[in-house]
Amino acid sequence: MNYIKYYLGIIVFFLLLLSDVIFLPAAHDKSVLSNSKKRKISNNLSELNETKKADRIFDKFFKKWEITGAAVAIIKDENLIYAKGFGYIDKEQTTATEPYHLFRIASVSKLITAVAIMKLVEDNRIKLSDKVFGVQGILNDPQFLNYKDKRYEKITVEHLLRHEGGWLRKYGDPILMTLDIAKELKIKPPVDADAMIQFMHKKKIHFDPGSRSAYSNFGYVILGKIIEKKSGVSYENFVKNNILAPVGITDMHVANILPSQKYKNEVNYYDHGDSQPVPSCLGTGELAPRCYGGIDYQTSAAAGGWTCSVVALAKFLVSIDGFPAHKDILTKKSIQQMTDYNEKSQPMGWRKTNIFGDWTRTGSFAGTVALVKRCMNGISYIVVTNTGTWRGPRFYHEIEGEMQKVLGSIKTWPNQNLFEIEPIKNISKQS
Repeated sequence: MNYIKYYLGIIVFFLLLLSDVIFLPAAHDKSVLSNSKKRKISNNLSELNETKKADRIFDKFFKKWEITGAAVAIIKDENLIYAKGFGYIDKEQTTATEPYHLFRIASVSKLITAVAIMKLVEDNRIKLSDKVFGVQGILNDPQFLNYKDKRYEKITVEHLLRHEGGWLRKYGDPILMTLDIAKELKIKPPVDADAMIQFMHKKKIHFDPGSRSAYSNFGYVILGKIIEKKSGVSYENFVKNNILAPVGITDMHVANILPSQKYKNEVNYYDHGDSQPVPSCLGTGELAPRCYGGIDYQTSAAAGGWTCSVVALAKFLVSIDGFPAHKDILTKKSIQQMTDYNEKSQPMGWRKTNIFGDWTRTGSFAGTVALVKRCMNGISYIVVTNTGTWRGPRFYHEIEGEMQKVLGSIKTWPNQNLFEIEPIKNISKQS
């Protein structure tokens, strides 16, 4: 009898061992993704049968436009189903681009700034109708009270968000004129945002605030100063602590100027072939590629200074997209205020919205092109590159056209959510 129990025990043991081997999860099974939360999202996780044709379309497109490196993220129903790098982070082809590599995102930064402003509104620290300048304004510090045009006192926070502050580009774009600013103010470059505002205060504005709109990087530089004034901390720290950290984003930073100041995992940047070098904004007297000296990203952070991975940007997007699967960092009211379509005014933070509920944010500067698209059908995407093209800021039209081909090529959507590897934190539900 004891022998029978002994042999039965051995048989049961081997049957259990065999079942463990037979039922091990497949490489892309969700149980593997959920047990891999400390891993980085890398290209191999988007090597899928469903997206092979999409891969070929992307490869052909980026090669056609001589893009050194790019990264793409596709989101469906707030699940990150695809995140992949193309090309290389450098022209020497030492490192293939991965979705965790950091890219400058240019004016997509305005969306981050607008969200930060709306967070201050929700916290009752400012109102959209608050005046910005003047003794009763937010920026009523002595250095901001000496303005040539009294219409500065009419500018509100909302005017700046909607590019209605009153500036055309007749004087040029201040974020590209820092050497001229330093010369006129008789200070040494690089200049800060305070100096930029003082420089513009010496000139008249071009139209009554709120009467029309004209795209303005300078307006968003001012918004960065408002965030600092009302929060008591630097613009970058406020955004990191109050917008990014709550959703689990740790790899977004304000960009630096020089190649030697790159962040870990940041790509190299390349101007398009016809681009000419410019005097460095650092005031060294040296000529530099536009992508490494044409703009001071620290001074212009709120207008176009952030750098991040497409995965981080995807996390940010699903935290402000108004869809229900992930809780948003802003209230429904705030998101609606930012995105309501009005043909007579621009949206807040976004570049454009439409009556169908599609929202677009673009960004472009030397060595940088970025596109963020949120679509009402639940499909959103992000594309970033480290190379400029002759199309300049209009290159996003080419990207949008190619993305339609890509999305049309996916007949069956991948059954995976890469956010399970790098999770979005659980935000307290907003009303």
